[in-house]
Amino acid sequence: TPRSEEEVAAVVQARRAAVDGLLGHVHEPAERGALLLERYDLERYGARDLEASAKTAEQLVEVTDEDAWAMERAALCWAAAGHPGHAARWAEHLSLRDDLPGGAAEARAWSSASARWFCAAGEEGRAREIALVAHLGDPADLYLSALSLRLSLDGGDVDLAVQVVSRTAEALDDRGLAVRWLLTAASLLEARGATDPMRRVLAQAVALRPEDAAVRAAVLAATRWRGDAATRAQVAEAALTADAVDDEALALVVELALVRGFVEHDVGAAALVLAGALAREGSEH
Repeated sequence: TPRSEEEVAAVVQARRAAVDGLLGHVHEPAERGALLLERYDLERYGARDLEASAKTAEQLVEVTDEDAWAMERAALCWAAAGHPGHAARWAEHLSLRDDLPGGAAEARAWSSASARWFCAAGEEGRAREIALVAHLGDPADLYLSALSLRLSLDGGDVDLAVQVVSRTAEALDDRGLAVRWLLTAASLLEARGATDPMRRVLAQAVALRPEDAAVRAAVLAATRWRGDAATRAQVAEAALTADAVDDEALALVVELALVRGFVEHDVGAAALVLAGALAREGSEH
């Protein structure tokens, strides 16, 4: 039994040479497939030559009439070898198959991998197309959502980015998770200078959980009474019925009362807001 790395490498090289010699004389697909599979194992696990094993996997795809396992090996080996463009194309082929063991979910997973690898290869346009189509099929997949959002923003399509954000939030069963997703997306939109879309996303977060402290903090930081009165009012009104009210929330309620009285000139509404705030303040002490 060989003990040193050099001896192991020599044995692997000798076996590869023997397999290559046999391949030159074998033409029957099943026999060629068996020999290519042996060569793949030698390259992948013996020589640890990822690029060579990827090329052999591609030959296995051809000789096995596009076997899914061989396609998977080609995609994964190319990715591991640092060639995401090649990996992405095989992943895309896999995503279009209807005979995968995992069905539609596995196909979407390959779509996601394809988009990620196209992006890594610098083909962001193709990555965006694939990610957006996959996201339509599974909008609750947060990885696909984040990738689709980023690629939409990088492509300068803010409206499409907002569609991705909203679709994801609507698909998530966990309202708390949906709110965190919306707040994260809002911060990304704000960083890109997309102020109006950011406000629309914040409004969606407010609609889900106006009493949430993180939502309130985001609304206070990113909105103004003059332009976003309805959103800020919704957060302030939610504070009046919350189980616990902090000083920041009470201050927002007082601001709402001032807006009702001095901007909207509705003294009755202002009085009601202040009465609610005083009642809450009294109950806290």
